[in-house]
Amino acid sequence: MPLYTRAGYQILSPLHTAAEPYLETQAMSSTSNRTTLNITGMTCGHCVMSVKRALGELEGVTVEQVAIGSATVQYDPNVVSPSAIAEAVSDAGYTATAN
Repeated sequence: MPLYTRAGYQILSPLHTAAEPYLETQAMSSTSNRTTLNITGMTCGHCVMSVKRALGELEGVTVEQVAIGSATVQYDPNVVSPSAIAEAVSDAGYTATAN
């Protein structure tokens, strides 16, 4: 089973470059919410990768976009809360607040 898809290709490894965005393939319930996190402490592509990885490991979260200073995700509120999403970013070494 592929971990990610990108431009119609299946990628069997979560390794990619910061210049190659990915879409995590997780089943979402019909009641998903979207939030954008403001993130401080990010300065480079490695930071973007670290945040993508931290968010991608959360059950019930689909990463839409991560850039220096922000991340947008869809999440299942029955599985994960916005505070838990922000905590995952904090555990990766950055400060996050949900909008």
